Amino acid sequence: MKVKNKLRSADVQGIPPILRTGALELAPVVPRLFWYLYLLSNVLKCWKTALIHPISKKGYRSDPSSYRPITSLFSKIMKSIILRYLEGHHRISECQYGIRRGRSAGDVLV
Repeated sequence: MKVKNKLRSADVQGIPPILRTGALELAPVVPRLFWYLYLLSNVLKCWKTALIHPISKKGYRSDPSSYRPITSLFSKIMKSIILRYLEGHHRISECQYGIRRGRSAGDVLV
């Protein structure tokens, strides 16, 4: 029973042990999985769900505004991999601002 619970419980960052201990084995598989989901134009619903971890900023620890939320989502990782590929192969127009680093949709209005 103890082994089973250890295999299921995530660490404080929400990363399941199978991802930590099996990283080398999973590394070649995850990009293929991302590519397959990209081809299907599908993102798993569970990949859009995350636990929010409050990280303390400067200020009083008793004040909720002294914390900022941190999350880690597979969908964010997938988005960054796809974006890196598209930018590396010049598949994104220079007119695209919404999803690119250092740009925002508001820049178009200026």
